[in-house]
Amino acid sequence: MPQKSLKQLITTSVPQKFHSGFSACDRSLFNPLYCSVQSLLQLRQYRAALNTIEALLIEGANDEEIWYLRGDALANLSRYREAIDSFEKALSFLSDWPQALVAEAVCWLHLSQPRLALELCDRALEVAPTHAQSWLFKGVACHRLSHIGEAYYCYSQALQYQAD
Repeated sequence: MPQKSLKQLITTSVPQKFHSGFSACDRSLFNPLYCSVQSLLQLRQYRAALNTIEALLIEGANDEEIWYLRGDALANLSRYREAIDSFEKALSFLSDWPQALVAEAVCWLHLSQPRLALELCDRALEVAPTHAQSWLFKGVACHRLSHIGEAYYCYSQALQYQAD
């Protein structure tokens, strides 16, 4: 059996995101703190993850992934306005990233701003029409705006695409 290159091993063992490029654990080849952040987030150790992210930012990390991870940690600490700023920064690098658009939408929902959430979900669906989370949170936004029929349509779409 032919031996795989390091990049092939990484790309077959690490789930790929919507966008191309390295994931946080791919970046661990260059800085192990990126993978540490993802592990801390998975363990729900949000403050520790945020401290690690701040250290990476001081070191000069500045890409969509680090800002997305920062937003994720802040959102899980209920610091929604700061999380929104981080998701916006991530989107300044990659404006059509559905995960970041939806993550920001969820923060706006927590801040009782369903119209803003709806706009972000619509943007995500423009670039990824089968993105289940976009449909789900569009449904939540519609529901909060009392657009019940549309909300249930969105929920059905989320279920359809989740099954794919």
